[in-house]
Formats: sequence, C-alpha cells, structure tokens
Amino acid sequence: MTNRVLIVDDNEGVRRLIRASVESIGLDVCGEAGDGFSGVERAKELHPDVILLDLSMPEMNGAEAASVLKSTMPDVLIVLFTMYEFGEALAAAVGVDVVLCKTDGVSKLTAYLKTLDRVANPPTGAKIARTGSGTHLRRPSPANLPSPMANELESFDIFRMFDGGDLAWLGVAETLDEAIAQVHFLGSSQPGRFVIRSLKSEDTMTIVVGRVAN
Repeated sequence: MTNRVLIVDDNEGVRRLIRASVESIGLDVCGEAGDGFSGVERAKELHPDVILLDLSMPEMNGAEAASVLKSTMPDVLIVLFTMYEFGEALAAAVGVDVVLCKTDGVSKLTAYLKTLDRVANPPTGAKIARTGSGTHLRRPSPANLPSPMANELESFDIFRMFDGGDLAWLGVAETLDEAIAQVHFLGSSQPGRFVIRSLKSEDTMTIVVGRVAN
C-alpha cells in the first residue's frame, strides 16, 4: 500500500498546498525538502513510497534528483510535478514514473495518486476536462464527494488567463481573501484576466484587473 509521500519543491506555499491535498486522500506526508539535493538526502533517510518532485529547484533540479533517486531507490514511485508540459518524453528521459503539470492544479495530482493500485482509497471527486476554450469543471456526483477532511481545506489555485482560455498557474493562497489580494497585486503591474479556483469545491472565479484588450 502506498502511504508515505515525500514532497520536494522550493516553494513553501506549494508544499503546504500539496501536503494538505495529499493528506486529504489518506496518505502520509513523511517529509518535505526545498531543493533537489536535500530531497535526495531526505529520501535516503525516510524511505518514502512516493516522491513528488518539482523540476526547477536550486542546488539540484528535479531531473537530476530523479536520476540519483532511481539509481539508489529503483522501486520508489517518482512524480515530477512541474510547470512545464513535457509529458511522457520527459518522464522517459529522466527516469520518473509520470509527469504532471502544475497548471492543472493539485486536483490532478491527487486524482493520479488515488488511481494507484497501492492506494487504499478508490478514485473519487471532481474530474477536470481540458478543452480548446479553457478548463471546465465537471461537478462530482453525491456518491463521489470528497472526504470530510478534504471539505475543510481552504486553499486556492491562482491562474492567469490568456486569449483562448489557456491558463498559466501562478501560485496558491490559503484563503479566498488572500487569493484576491494576490490577484490585485499581480494585476497592478501586469493587467489581465485571472482565475481563482477553490481546492475544496473546484468552483472558479474570474477577476479582471486593469485594462485588458479585447
């Protein structure tokens, strides 16, 4: 059974959000690290079942860390959770098991973790469908509602929306007020359309800051 997860990401806010999301589906976060070198050392110390790696990190990036980890811990499951959409080609090149894109939010990460045969809980909750007009959400049926622990989460993904509906993930916030404040701060220097998405309900809010060309 997969139940021990190590999170390696240089952004403390992202680590907090990933931890809350992973724990909400019944997995144990056994540790965290803020760079690839520390991640390798923590993995040797903690012997996790799954390692969640960012790609761009100081000291040692995720690709370099994955290579070292697979050579010393060949059975560990490594998920590269990155801003870059390289897909299976990158996974094969660096020896990780899967590459997931941060622009899809942490909900896609937890959905993947819940589908693993070694995870006790079966897949549940909302699914995200990507279309040419952007990201659309399918509401979960009552039988597939997230667990009570997941309902307590108050974290929000923040995205910039481009023409055509494409989204670029900017970061996370622990409350809606904090997310809105971050959007207005970002928009003060770079006007545009922003999307705030609730981790708890998958509901979205679009905010336009400054003058945006049609």
